[in-house]
Amino acid sequence: MAFKIAAKRPRNDFVLVEAWGREKSGKTFWAMTAPAPIYFFNFDKGYDRVEKYMLKNSDTIPIDPPFVERYSHELISVADYSGQVNEDAVKLVDDTNAEALLKEFEKDWLDMLRREPGGTAIIDTGTILWNLASQVLQRKAPANQSWIQYTYRNEFFRRLLVQARESGKNVVFLHHDTDIYNSEGNISGQKAQGDKLISRGADVICRSTSVKNKKGGRPDYILKIEDCGLDSSHTGMELTNSTWDDLMDLVNP
Repeated sequence: MAFKIAAKRPRNDFVLVEAWGREKSGKTFWAMTAPAPIYFFNFDKGYDRVEKYMLKNSDTIPIDPPFVERYSHELISVADYSGQVNEDAVKLVDDTNAEALLKEFEKDWLDMLRREPGGTAIIDTGTILWNLASQVLQRKAPANQSWIQYTYRNEFFRRLLVQARESGKNVVFLHHDTDIYNSEGNISGQKAQGDKLISRGADVICRSTSVKNKKGGRPDYILKIEDCGLDSSHTGMELTNSTWDDLMDLVNP
């Protein structure tokens, strides 16, 4: 591979975002406002509800092209895993099916990578993918060296991050939240539930919350910037009912 003059080489301006929060906090809705085409990895069960809302209210959502055009012009592709995953089980699925499901994801991921540059890949949720990878890869570790499972899982997510950077696409990992307990056993806060490599590699980390609208109807969705490698001065800022462009205009003008 030869060196290229910096001023003449193509620049990769695409962004890796981690957004986390509780169910129905607006994560998926916000992610679906990202640039099209959209490649949606549907492990969770929230996509259909968001799709229905965005189709019905497309003219009120300030994205270009409008959601209804994205939908009708086949600019949204969905890989469905949600019917195969049981979030309430001790294990997401039995070990044999878990391995097949992870391989199916990797096949779909590679398909996305081979598509033309541009657009956005959304993993909903990265939490379920993290649990699934842990379940599958821990079985590959020697019985007396269980710590190796973490090495396998880290290598899996590190590979995803490298590929995401090289894909020419924005990549959004959506994560559930989990409680943080203090030394006395009381809940002291929340954090993203997922692989730490994603948090370390993300250009922007946001927390999504929802608050009841005093006027009734749809709640207000608050996106708080928790970490911003693109411009740390924006850390701590909050955006209400924002889109992808609202965030990018702020942190990556």
